[in-house]
Amino acid sequence: MKSHRFFILLLALSLALVATGCGGSDDSESDTTGGDTGATTEAAAPDPCATDQLELTSAGTLTIGTDNPAFPPWFQGPDGGPWDPTTEPTQEGYEAAVAYELAAELGFSDDEVEWAVVPFDQSFKPGPKSFDFDINQVSYTAKRAEAVDFSDSYYDVNQAVVALESRRSPTRPRLRTSPTRNSARRSGRRATTTSWKTCSRARSRLRTTH
Repeated sequence: MKSHRFFILLLALSLALVATGCGGSDDSESDTTGGDTGATTEAAAPDPCATDQLELTSAGTLTIGTDNPAFPPWFQGPDGGPWDPTTEPTQEGYEAAVAYELAAELGFSDDEVEWAVVPFDQSFKPGPKSFDFDINQVSYTAKRAEAVDFSDSYYDVNQAVVALESRRSPTRPRLRTSPTRNSARRSGRRATTTSWKTCSRARSRLRTTH
């Protein structure tokens, strides 16, 4: 038996990066007066989506946060293993590709992208942020959305709890029994994540068999 929950991965956006009114109106206004004094045209308003108009963590630089180490397949180091964001970017991995594509769409070159180490729990914690956006397999919850803005999903994902074949009973699987507590069930997951919640729900539904 597998316990499934559906999540979407999103970018956690620092509120300062959200530019209001991007795109603006197609109607450009100009003020032209005739007569002997000649014509005067009002200067066009600056584009709120231009890189020099964004409220960035560091002027002229797009600062992107992720955890350290950043694991494949989301990021990839030069040896094919995890990537350390304090080292030279390889731009390899799914989330790395998404980040640089988004940077390009915003008008930033690769050289204008800086990476910041942001532990997972800190990416959506209330308070000031050291990044313009964070990309680290963050799924949406209403509580997290109270502190940060979320992008649209860039990856839809299922979560599942899978029992080892050697630990199955004839009728249902079970999680590994603790060697010190026969009634306990052990599983591997990271605390405070949606995976932790998924696994906790699954544990409550599974009974230990002997």
